[in-house]
Amino acid sequence: PISTIGQNGLNAPLSLTSPNLGTPSALVLTNATGLPTTALPAGTIKQVVTAKATGTTTSASTSAVSLGISVSITVRAGSSVVALAVSGIYGSGNGGAWSSTGRIWLYRDSTVLSTSEHMGVITSLEQTSTHSIMYLDQSLSAGTYTYAVKGSSTTGGTLNYNRDAYMGNLILMEVAG
Repeated sequence: PISTIGQNGLNAPLSLTSPNLGTPSALVLTNATGLPTTALPAGTIKQVVTAKATGTTTSASTSAVSLGISVSITVRAGSSVVALAVSGIYGSGNGGAWSSTGRIWLYRDSTVLSTSEHMGVITSLEQTSTHSIMYLDQSLSAGTYTYAVKGSSTTGGTLNYNRDAYMGNLILMEVAG
């Protein structure tokens, strides 16, 4: 029994009534610090990890270069999927009139999963382009995976990624399958 200590010492024992939690009726909470993720229904978010760029990356490379946004996730079940969201901003470099367009790359380990390309031309420092990728990584085995965001110029002009305090973000969510 649970008791309380009040002004006058130990009060009478209290009784707790378990609320009706509905389905699943077979669920037994044995550890108040967490539920086993195997007990979660399909579609439940099991975990969320995030990464944010910490500075600007300037590059004229037409090959993918690191933008300083990388994070690992340990997938706990082979039936899970990882939902990913990438966002950020880039603009042309040095205030000049560059004919620059950019591409963002999403990697899992060394595998390219998706790209997002700005189709217009950025011709001055004042012009920027946002980028985003939404991706569902399926058919994973239980294990640890590292996801990273990279960028490249499609024309060889200089681009500033994550500029002017608009830092890129990478959000990973393990979803029960």
